[in-house]
Amino acid sequence: MFILLWTTSTVSAQSVEWSEKDLARNVHRAEESFEAGEMSRSYGLFAHLVSIAGDRAFLHFRFGSICTYTSKHLEEAEEHLMWAEDLGILGTEHAAEWHYYLGRVHHLRYEFNEAAEHYRLAIDTGKSKQAWMNDAKLFYGQCITERPEKIDAINLSIRSTLSSHSDDFFRLIEMSIHDGRILNTPEALRSKHDLRMGYVSTMHWLPSHRFAFYASYGQKGNTGLDIYRVSVDGMGEYGTPERLPFPINSDFDDCAPICISSDDNTETAGQLYFSSSRPESFGGYDIFQSNGWFFEPAIGLSDNLKATHLPYGINSTSDEWLYYTSLKNESRWLATNRKQDFEGKEIWEFDGNLESVVPIAIRLELPEASPSGRLIVKKEGSDAELITLESDHEAAIDFMVENGVNLTLSWKDKNGVSQWTEALSIPEATNSKIAMEPLAVGITDAGTFGILTRPSTYIEEPSLSWSENAMGMNQRSGTWLEPVDAEMAYQMRRQNSEPADIQRILLAEESEITGETTTGVKAIPNWVLNALEEIESINADNRPLTASIMRSKALILQNNMEVIQCWDAPGSIDWKLQVAIKRYGEPALGLLSEETRMLEETSERNVRQWKQWLNKVNTHIAGKVNISQDWLMLSDYLRAQAKANESALAQIQDMYRRIEAHLVYDRWVTEALPMSMPEFREHLLQITAQNQDVLNSVQLAATCGPDEPDSSNQRWIKVQELLWRALSESIVEVQELGVFDLPNMKDAQSWFIRSGGLLEDAEKSGSPQEQLVRGQAAVGLAWETFHKGASKRDRVERETHMTDSEWWSNFGATRHNTKDDYGDFDVFSSNNAPIVQQAELYLEELDVIRTKTPKTDGYKASMSHAIALRSSLENQLQTLFGGSTSRETPRSTPSQVQVRKVSEKVAKSTFEIANAAQSLSTTIKNIDAPAPPKTKPETISKNSELEDFQYTIQIGAFSSWPKDDLKWYASSTKIKSDNGIIRCFIGTFDGPSEANDFLNVIQVDIPDAFISKVPRDISISSPAKQSTQPTNLSEVDHTDSSSGNFQQFRLKICTVTAAMNSADKARLMRLGNEIPLVSRHVGNATAYYSKTYTNFADAEEALKTCKRRGFSDASLQILN
Repeated sequence: MFILLWTTSTVSAQSVEWSEKDLARNVHRAEESFEAGEMSRSYGLFAHLVSIAGDRAFLHFRFGSICTYTSKHLEEAEEHLMWAEDLGILGTEHAAEWHYYLGRVHHLRYEFNEAAEHYRLAIDTGKSKQAWMNDAKLFYGQCITERPEKIDAINLSIRSTLSSHSDDFFRLIEMSIHDGRILNTPEALRSKHDLRMGYVSTMHWLPSHRFAFYASYGQKGNTGLDIYRVSVDGMGEYGTPERLPFPINSDFDDCAPICISSDDNTETAGQLYFSSSRPESFGGYDIFQSNGWFFEPAIGLSDNLKATHLPYGINSTSDEWLYYTSLKNESRWLATNRKQDFEGKEIWEFDGNLESVVPIAIRLELPEASPSGRLIVKKEGSDAELITLESDHEAAIDFMVENGVNLTLSWKDKNGVSQWTEALSIPEATNSKIAMEPLAVGITDAGTFGILTRPSTYIEEPSLSWSENAMGMNQRSGTWLEPVDAEMAYQMRRQNSEPADIQRILLAEESEITGETTTGVKAIPNWVLNALEEIESINADNRPLTASIMRSKALILQNNMEVIQCWDAPGSIDWKLQVAIKRYGEPALGLLSEETRMLEETSERNVRQWKQWLNKVNTHIAGKVNISQDWLMLSDYLRAQAKANESALAQIQDMYRRIEAHLVYDRWVTEALPMSMPEFREHLLQITAQNQDVLNSVQLAATCGPDEPDSSNQRWIKVQELLWRALSESIVEVQELGVFDLPNMKDAQSWFIRSGGLLEDAEKSGSPQEQLVRGQAAVGLAWETFHKGASKRDRVERETHMTDSEWWSNFGATRHNTKDDYGDFDVFSSNNAPIVQQAELYLEELDVIRTKTPKTDGYKASMSHAIALRSSLENQLQTLFGGSTSRETPRSTPSQVQVRKVSEKVAKSTFEIANAAQSLSTTIKNIDAPAPPKTKPETISKNSELEDFQYTIQIGAFSSWPKDDLKWYASSTKIKSDNGIIRCFIGTFDGPSEANDFLNVIQVDIPDAFISKVPRDISISSPAKQSTQPTNLSEVDHTDSSSGNFQQFRLKICTVTAAMNSADKARLMRLGNEIPLVSRHVGNATAYYSKTYTNFADAEEALKTCKRRGFSDASLQILN
């Protein structure tokens, strides 16, 4: 119900007469919007009503009360509430509510005492069932709560601000996947009271810990919002919710939990951040923190008495929810409504390095002789006036301002015309300080307006601290500033006069010419030396250095540390791993360490000598009745120098410890990773920038000091494991392009197999040092594998950005006897040789790649083809023109070379790699392979299972038929497999020896032909004698392999073109425990093969094992 205090029967709305009935109807509609919580809509409606009926107290009251729902309209709120008071609102039933909303205005401005008075009146005079009554009691309790005398404050360095009017505003927070996910609480966990009230809490789910945290009114609904923990099993089923203990839950609403784990270290407590409306809050909901072990069966807390209220800056008199900070994320995140209109919320992303705001007390003076006008103080770049001094009224003011701020002072005459402007920089500080000299502004000796004196001596004053006044000023102007009681400031300066005098003494230098003093880097004054010579002979070459000189030297070192960025401890929040990687191997850090150590020794000698001089002076004046002021001043000076040098020594020692921490990190990283390779360091920069797990593990390992060898070992071993996995994933990505199936990549494959074995050996080793060494080798081999494969991919990617002319100019040769430049190339290319035709095919493939979308299947297929072509070109060029790599060059035509699938051409090389890595594979699989029996191929029993097979020669495999056929292909049998590959077989033979004789004939034309064993039910044609073999086979130069010395065999187990079911996977794994297996990808199919055997009997026995295990399609192949 509301009352309109009207004075006329009609009102005018934009020249249109409204009746009282029309006005009442529109007010009723606007009030309904207000009661429904639609503040944005009701703001517009009441703003319109106020404009047409400005004499109605209720309209001003309601419009003012709406404005309190956002801090952006507090000026409007106060103006219209005061207007409503003038029009008589306090004589209506809305009087108590008016006090409540005026209390909100004061509360949001941090004027807690004024707010408490109005809240109290609202509570005492209002009705208990009014909608705002519970909020009034809550806010009243927050305003009267005694707060710590010293209010901590921080400045937030905002990186981004995102606005949202959605209930899913939390999705704007970019949470690291390792810290879990923020979701809406599922209905299964919402109580009947949650459903009745329409409350949906955010839920923080941590899959790695199998727990989720959320808020609920509970089953009884009598304790307000509380925070719960619930377990989540592997099937997504929820356990029984568990209400968290005090002080996390209180008698007030507690919600929006985010729980951060302690990196799987059970000895370190995790952090739970949550929002609460308890009395300690500045206003509404504030962020609190509780530390404990939240993932244990029984929750344990570090502090069972209270939760930590986060400082101002993070918290305010508005609402804050969902505070997220983690070592896994450089930024911090906060949801708040302090700068949004009405229902809106903001998600702030700000720098993880929080800067404390320190108060600096200054006295600002205007001399009595100042002309009429006013002095205005602003923050540089801001229009908000912080201080205004009228020359006719105020002579001075004491105030505190934040450290490191730049102020602008300006003078305006009585007509408001600006006469003078000057800047003043407040020094940086880590502790509160007071300026001993005033900032005096007036008419200078030159007759112009300016600064007469400025502060130069700042003394630490622990009693200085911020109050609510500074918080309100910061909200209004963006600057921390508040007045200081003049008498209190005077007493502070009086109490600090002696240390200030000593500080001035340390900065003073006697001028023998003018007798004036200056400040800066100073030597020992002559008056000090003269006085000391009266009681001791002083060696001019062995004088101590003054504190100002030592500090200047220390400052130079500090600047050097900042230049090479080694000031922040390794692993700390501000430490930059990327910089440490780039700096690795440079001598600057070691040189700086030695320089700091030498300065530390000098500083220690200084302290001893200043103390010796002080003792001599004190001994000299001890017992004397009449002591001159000069000797007392000398004693003060020496004492000040001794103390100041001790402070400088502590600073230098701290810098030395910082540098040593970086050297310790360098030693560890050298032992753990192959940092000696510049290319590896460059790739490590990329990995740490993209892989948060690796980055976090390195940062954690870097925190270990020289006194923690065991912990350091384990952490660096973890780094090796994660880095190896990251490299493995990168190798898989490269292999998707078929790079490691190329003929010259067998070494890279064996490196990778070896690296996996080394990593397993490292895990089993009992020696931490051996673990580290093996892990380093494993990472190095894995990286070498990746680097060799990626270089081929990257070369093709680079060449896609070249024009044809650029490519040809880079493809030619300019120097002889090098690996990549080929002599006589011009002579060769001028004859349009086949290799030039292959180059043209490669350029055509580059054109195709340029038309594809990266990362699509079509792009990958074209890249795979192009990489194979480019690698083939490289190999042939090196072979033809004196390169260091050689291979058999097929005698087939260029078109055949291009069409034939590269993966088929290198099948032989692939399995030679498997054979070379046989012993390592056996180690990895923990297989004890028996010694091969001494059985010759000729002794095979005719009654064995192999009688169902026949020998043949496979002469090629193609994705499409070649344009120019050799004689062998014309008479071959073509068999097309499921993946579209056409395989060509020729001839059938009873034994491997006969097949080998014919193989030697075919290899004259087709070097990569090989013997295969296929079922007898496959009909394979035999070639005509005149076209398949010489007239006299004895003329063919071949090796008799009857002894078995040069033959190699392998088994083809099966080919998989779709996902395997669990049973088939298990069978294949069991077979792998008996026969070492290797796999090979052809198109979208995966073929599984055995290791390479040199003894036929062993291969036959392995084939029997395959059939016993259910692999009936397994076949035996002869490789040579």
